[in-house]
Amino acid sequence: MPTSHQDRLLHEQSDAVEIIAHTDTGRQRSRNEDSFYVLSRGSLAVVADGMGGHADGNIASSTAVTTICELVEDKAGPPPFDAREAQFEWLRGMVDEANARIFGKNRGYFSVEGMGTTLVMLHLTPRHAITVCVGDSRIYRYRAGKLRQLTQDHSLFEELRRFNLFGGRSAHALNINKNIITRALGMNSSVNADIEVFPRKDGDIYLLCSDGLTDLVEDDEIAAILQKSHGDLEKASFELVATANANGGTDNITVVLARRLDPSTGS
Repeated sequence: MPTSHQDRLLHEQSDAVEIIAHTDTGRQRSRNEDSFYVLSRGSLAVVADGMGGHADGNIASSTAVTTICELVEDKAGPPPFDAREAQFEWLRGMVDEANARIFGKNRGYFSVEGMGTTLVMLHLTPRHAITVCVGDSRIYRYRAGKLRQLTQDHSLFEELRRFNLFGGRSAHALNINKNIITRALGMNSSVNADIEVFPRKDGDIYLLCSDGLTDLVEDDEIAAILQKSHGDLEKASFELVATANANGGTDNITVVLARRLDPSTGS
């Protein structure tokens, strides 16, 4: 089931997939507005980060993951691995339904007016990793000692950077808030989610996280933590959260680590 608890670790493992999920409130927030959902038998992981600048971001994130949980479990999991278009339709349909439910709450209740949430979702098939992204939460792939960001942030900072509009100046010099996002669930009647497919290799580790991690821990440090964990996903999750807290813990921190297992060895 989805969770947005103050501090929670969840370890799920099936014959095919191992998933570790760890969420922490951080050092400076009184409430955890992150939520996650993992289902190892369905090879699915989700992280949602409620928008802290809006009322009841925790409700937005929990609504997103609860919706996905209900849709996955009501329909007994994803389509067959070889049905690519059906998988895309399945993932996009869950995002659309989650968006509709949050948008409905925004229109119907003054107390939660204007709430929204980011969303990243990972579906691991035997040969591919399918990523879904709305907002600035991220998905990374760790392979052979190298970390690669698979998703693109939907933020003002990244949009300007992609179009090379900085003119060599830093975001700080231009007084741009790096946390202003350009897409989120719940803010409009429809939402455009990025869905991408990446070839998977044995040994790949996938990291889903809220910006409470990436705002405080650089990519090379994340890679170093994964390297020294030697495949122990639980150990790595604790170290990632602890490092973000040691660097200030200014936001809620959620990390999900996932990998497919070799059926012959269980690893």
